[in-house]
Amino acid sequence: MPTFLDTEQLDEWLQARRWSDLFDSSARLEGESLTRGRLVREVAAEILETGDAELSATVFSREGASFRTLVAIWKESGDVRFEGDCSCGGGSRCSHAFALLAYLSKGKGARLEAAFGKLPHAERMTGVALSPAAAPASGEAPEETPGEVA
Repeated sequence: MPTFLDTEQLDEWLQARRWSDLFDSSARLEGESLTRGRLVREVAAEILETGDAELSATVFSREGASFRTLVAIWKESGDVRFEGDCSCGGGSRCSHAFALLAYLSKGKGARLEAAFGKLPHAERMTGVALSPAAAPASGEAPEETPGEVA
């Protein structure tokens, strides 16, 4: 019988960051660099009918190449386990999978909520949606318009 994972458990697991120890030092360093460089985009998440979570993103290299990354997360015998898959061909624990998990572990759960398609906190508070032109892409900072105070 499958054990189901909910969004709260997923967020706790991401923020605890015990998963980071399962990556080699090279993948951790490069993954953190990709996250800091705002190169994790098009982030999405869903809980599947099986109770597993599926996280996906496009992660860009500094040279501009893009890699589609998927991380499946599930509970097994009370433990949370995960497996990555990436178009880079670097295996299940590549820097792109690390960058996706690192990206979602930041932001006190707001990034994970957004990945699940929930409204950003500011929109919930004000009831005013960001216009598509004003909404930053996942991982991007909003652009400043001359004369506009951010």
